[in-house]
Amino acid sequence: MALFASAAATVATELIPANLFELSSGNDGIAYTVRNFVGKRQIDFNGRTFVGDEILSKETALGTLLTVELKAIPDHSRHFLTIVLPEVLVRKNGTERLNVPVLFHTAKSSFAGPPLHPCQVQVYDAKVFSGTATYVITSTSPFRAR
Repeated sequence: MALFASAAATVATELIPANLFELSSGNDGIAYTVRNFVGKRQIDFNGRTFVGDEILSKETALGTLLTVELKAIPDHSRHFLTIVLPEVLVRKNGTERLNVPVLFHTAKSSFAGPPLHPCQVQVYDAKVFSGTATYVITSTSPFRAR
């Protein structure tokens, strides 16, 4: 039994959290980097780049929620994208396939704050994005090649 536990521990130590996620759905593409070359989170969505504090990150039971604001229309609405990102373990040179839910949501607003008429304030559109999770070594990576 000790031999089995030792072998399992060896395999487990070879697994590390993925830090690069490349996803797509139809014509939409998302790339998420846990730490870019300057050590900040980065999301690229359809040619737009969000870095550092532009990304709201929250750990939940579902996984990590990554939210960016796509557009704000004064006295009307704010448009957001939220990626529900699971933890993915990979080998140093490995890639794992994954499917993740992505929420496109709109929050209606007015200059006074909430809308001034009865309505559903938040509206959601969910899509499933598919792609790959990998581990890449950057200057700020905690796991360096040995």
